[in-house]
Amino acid sequence: MPVLSVTQDSGVVYRDDLAIDIKYEPTSLNTYKVVSPGDYIISLRSFQGGFERSDLEGIVSPAYTVFNFVSSEDQDGGYWSTYFKTYRFIESLKQIIFGIRDGKAISFGEFGSLLLNNPSLLEQQTIAKFFSILDNLIAAHERKCELLKKKKAYYLQQIFSQKLRFKGFTQPWQQRKLGEIAKHQYGGGTPKTSVPQNWNGRLPWIQSSDLSEESPLWVQAHKKITQTGLNSSAAQIVPAHSIAIVNRVGVGKVALLPFSYSSSQDFVNLADFSVDIEYAAYAVSAIMKQKAKQTQGTSIKGVPQSEILRSNIAIPQSSDEQKAIAALCKTVDILIAAETECESLLKKNKQFYLQKMFV
Repeated sequence: MPVLSVTQDSGVVYRDDLAIDIKYEPTSLNTYKVVSPGDYIISLRSFQGGFERSDLEGIVSPAYTVFNFVSSEDQDGGYWSTYFKTYRFIESLKQIIFGIRDGKAISFGEFGSLLLNNPSLLEQQTIAKFFSILDNLIAAHERKCELLKKKKAYYLQQIFSQKLRFKGFTQPWQQRKLGEIAKHQYGGGTPKTSVPQNWNGRLPWIQSSDLSEESPLWVQAHKKITQTGLNSSAAQIVPAHSIAIVNRVGVGKVALLPFSYSSSQDFVNLADFSVDIEYAAYAVSAIMKQKAKQTQGTSIKGVPQSEILRSNIAIPQSSDEQKAIAALCKTVDILIAAETECESLLKKNKQFYLQKMFV
């Protein structure tokens, strides 16, 4: 029988399908426990809601606890799969597994005395159907969001390689160095966090975590510094409509900021572009994503500013074509943001109903 594993994100899966190499002794398989479809498995992270219902047949490590209901015909599996993930149930588990550390399983006897909400089969089925609809809606928005991201990546690759052009534009593109189309560069720095006078001022101060990996137009400065903080560090005032490029921690992120700001030392900040600024932001983002891929799995900690400024950037001669490309990318980003927001709202609604329905 195939060996199964219990995961927090994907539930019960075939061990061979995991993207990690789990070491185990084949001769110990005869001690493994048999799992049938519909059985429940208590994982090693049970205090975090690690009760998973299996749709698969196979065997699991003896470290897991496998159980099912005395009369499964009177119980709805979907209801119990949902119930075992509720905040109420997880909190009740903490009362009986106090002191048990992560990585140690609990036995059926340790939670078998818990009182559970056990409504009629019809009500269980109704609740299960409700949450199934919510889960399907969430999954649909996730799929649509991923599809939009793939389409965006495809369009960017095709457009910046000039394999895809907007109708009416035929002039060849120019190849320029990034340092040639941005007239000014600004550095960054971090005022001492131990000095209160440096913070809660009026000048936005960004760090890598304030930027999104999805779009150069999504940025939110969570901190602001004072004039004292500015004077006491290497931070500089960067003019509005500049492009912030992360070249150290979080390398690959790029943002176009519509307001004046300052940044940490993990940024190269470019200003006064001779091309459409939104086009430049998407073009630079594509370049930096490629550089980020090249540094993955290496000992390289970042990308030097000099290398960034030497990067070649393809530029349409027509400013209208630049604007058209930026508008397309921006539209896709807006669609992605809308799908992400819908997904987030649905997940919040699900959590609300999980708390209110199982009181």
